[in-house]
Amino acid sequence: ALLGAAVAVVVVYLLGGRGAGRGTPEGLVLAGVAVTAVLGAVVSGLGVLDADAYGTLRMWSVGTLAGRELPVLWEVLPFLLVGAVLALAVAPALNAFALGDEAGRA
Repeated sequence: ALLGAAVAVVVVYLLGGRGAGRGTPEGLVLAGVAVTAVLGAVVSGLGVLDADAYGTLRMWSVGTLAGRELPVLWEVLPFLLVGAVLALAVAPALNAFALGDEAGRA
């Protein structure tokens, strides 16, 4: 999974860095959306081959822990706590208004 994520990042960077506005935030966002759409279609296509595996993947992808036993919850709890702390720490820097008025009108 980590290797696949690294490849996706490289593809987004290469696609987002092309054109007149090289490496602009808007270009990177659009490239990320395009790569997400393509990879989502691939995953959906693979889900047609094995419906049970796709159902399990879908449940984990949306973040649900429903129907899991207590030991599984204890295993993921540290990751959930670290993620929550990191998200709260960087939240001010991820302000959507930081892009400015021009990007907001686009």
